[in-house]
Amino acid sequence: MVNQIEPLINEYINKIQSYTQGQDLLEGITNCPRKDLIADIIACSSVLQTLQHKTPLSNLLFGDRDYLTHVFFDDIKFRPKPVTLFSMRLRISQWTTTMFKNEHLTIDEYTLEKLKRDALSTIEIFMVDYEGDPFISHRRPKSGRLYSRGALEQKFRFVYACWAAAAVYTNNPTISSRAASQVFKLGDLNRPLSRGADFNAESLKKILLILNNMAAEESVNIVPMMEAIPIPLSEKLDIYNIALEELSKYKEMAGIHFIKHKARAFYDRVHWFEEATKCYHITTSMEEYLGFDWLFFVPLDDDIFKERGFRRHHFRDDPDRKMSLYVSDLFLTTQSMMNMWESLTEAESITIMDAARKLISIEKDITKSDIDNLFGANEWLYENVIKKYWYKDLDVFKDRLKKFNLKKRKMREFGIEDWMKMFYEIAYDRFFDQYGHGVYSLLVRLPGLADYSNYINVDFNKIFREYGES
Repeated sequence: MVNQIEPLINEYINKIQSYTQGQDLLEGITNCPRKDLIADIIACSSVLQTLQHKTPLSNLLFGDRDYLTHVFFDDIKFRPKPVTLFSMRLRISQWTTTMFKNEHLTIDEYTLEKLKRDALSTIEIFMVDYEGDPFISHRRPKSGRLYSRGALEQKFRFVYACWAAAAVYTNNPTISSRAASQVFKLGDLNRPLSRGADFNAESLKKILLILNNMAAEESVNIVPMMEAIPIPLSEKLDIYNIALEELSKYKEMAGIHFIKHKARAFYDRVHWFEEATKCYHITTSMEEYLGFDWLFFVPLDDDIFKERGFRRHHFRDDPDRKMSLYVSDLFLTTQSMMNMWESLTEAESITIMDAARKLISIEKDITKSDIDNLFGANEWLYENVIKKYWYKDLDVFKDRLKKFNLKKRKMREFGIEDWMKMFYEIAYDRFFDQYGHGVYSLLVRLPGLADYSNYINVDFNKIFREYGES
């Protein structure tokens, strides 16, 4: 028994010593909220508690070895500015084991991810709960009623996510609140936090459109990495997607529903009706969504490709959306189902498609329990889509689920060409193989190749996967 207890006692003593050592790092600094925040971050991990000097911690938190001592703790009478803490959160979110190694600290990936979550949560709690000169007003400006804790946290996460998107978009990790507001063409992005107001539908629609434009621009342009926090393109896109997700959550929490503007422009008359454009759109959509309409969880019938029974639906909120040929702006459905899609906002459509991609990405066969566990917490998606349409007739749903799992397995087994031959013979004959060389024909039949392929967002890797040696 003694042999079993002794290691536990030693581990406990080591943790106390590490914690004490971490607190000693801040010895000599006057007690204040700033000191409390840094102490709480240090307490998140024994790795930080081993530090002997402030400079490595300063570099990890701010990208500057002297900032903690000479700037952050230089004015302890006042709370930090929101942008200082936002910038710290962005820096923490980009921590890597290499950054710690450079400070002579050893940390594994699992421990690092936990530390990042705990440190980010520590800053969020600090800002939401701060008293005196609060970062966030807890009361509604007109009624004076208190916001719920969940509402305050969601508002904070949304505002921070927008700020982070503006920071990586402008390559400025210390972008001011005013400059971030200008990116989104708003008066004051921070106002809903400091004044207790809520974003209205028009502001949210403006943010939604700009976030999507950011992602679209970054996808086709090579933008220099941030010098202070080098962020690869894939991680920039993740930051934009997180902001879109937080916008959707905020919108649901606030009970805001967008009204989609009626499309005022007709389709691009030059390329939209070309068979080659249809070929690329249909092939890409089939591979990404497995020939399903995901609002209703209905497998598309091959017969819709005989004439004009299929529809390429533009789901963006932009009034000029029908002019777009980008495959990322549309997906495949039928005329009858498209009418229902038209009633949804862009954010709602994206929520449904994200759910589709999640189910498709899971390697094993999907069950109803998987769907409930994955999406049960998303109230809008689960109540307004899954329960309302997918589960309307459970026997029908079970049959469709079998078809989905079969299509998913066969796509992984055979690839897009043989998959289309198996499930969509009509679509394959008409759109995949009509030129004798499949989608490769897009690259050889059109004048002005580079301009056109960029215009319809051609994925060269996907096109050359089957025909790269031709």
